Amino acid sequence: MSDSWWDASKNPLIAMNPVRLQYIQRHTAVAAGTAGAADTSNTTTTNTTTPQQQPQQQQRQRLALDVGCGGGLLSESLARLPPYDQVVAIDPSESLVACAKAHAMASSLNNIDYRGGTTIEQLAAAAAAAAA
Repeated sequence: MSDSWWDASKNPLIAMNPVRLQYIQRHTAVAAGTAGAADTSNTTTTNTTTPQQQPQQQQRQRLALDVGCGGGLLSESLARLPPYDQVVAIDPSESLVACAKAHAMASSLNNIDYRGGTTIEQLAAAAAAAAA
């Protein structure tokens, strides 16, 4: 499957990806309180002070997690769009993640952290251990 992952004639997920991406964008905008905003690329915190009063605004990094990323269809779409600075993409299949990494490299996407052979339980355990 990994050799045909990006072939639209063999992978129906390619046709569904725009719908999935629209759903995610719509619901993350609502959760962030930016629904209906014309520009969703602003990832700085807001403050009522003027730029002269606060020369350095705090920057927030926006992360996305793609669980079961497969060959990276959704991961790449998220990586190309604001407001996400980084996408962590995990899948238990090493071969599909290898395919995803190759495609992202060929597409010059360097803000995706692909982790093959990784489940959500393993990722959560690693995060808990790092926080301890």
